[in-house]
Amino acid sequence: MDSKKFRREIWRICNLKKSISSEQIQQLKNTLTIWGLLGGLGSRARRGFGSVAIKKLDEQSFEFDNFDQYDTAINHLLQAITLAPEMPIFTALNEAMTIALMEQGSDARRLMDRVGNQYKTARSEAGAGLKKLPFGLPLAGPRGASDEKNRRSSPLFMHMHPIEKQFVAIVSFIPADFHPEHPEGKQLDFYKTIQDYMQPMERVYP
Repeated sequence: MDSKKFRREIWRICNLKKSISSEQIQQLKNTLTIWGLLGGLGSRARRGFGSVAIKKLDEQSFEFDNFDQYDTAINHLLQAITLAPEMPIFTALNEAMTIALMEQGSDARRLMDRVGNQYKTARSEAGAGLKKLPFGLPLAGPRGASDEKNRRSSPLFMHMHPIEKQFVAIVSFIPADFHPEHPEGKQLDFYKTIQDYMQPMERVYP
């Protein structure tokens, strides 16, 4: 599909104005690409449910023969775009983000189970009460029940991606200012528990 046909198709699907620039079209393509490499749909997308894998975009294939090709695609895109400064005020791709390979296997459901159990173990080992803050709000237990209005989604985004006949589980750590009532969450050190959780994993980015 040439650029003119792609532009018309984007207008049709997204109902965009015809005055959209080539730069804006490229930004949209980059967004769709990173979504297809690391993202998902639905209320449990941060935990890997509803993972999306785009096969082709604008005649570029995103079906990979091995993990190295997938790794290269992620790094090529992130190096080509402008990331937000470290620790932005809201969740956005930024200079402090980390992406790692958690697990891989031939059965997606069993892979999800293993990833889920690893995450539960990491939260448990973080300690009790406020020590679990970096994983998100509200906290589990009586304190969480009384703090239901103060919510903060997890900075961890899990994704299941098919590669040939295998599946890989990827986790993206995208830190940002944690919560107005927790000023210590403006510093990257606040997320040390999560960084420790990811440390043994195989680094994908940076």
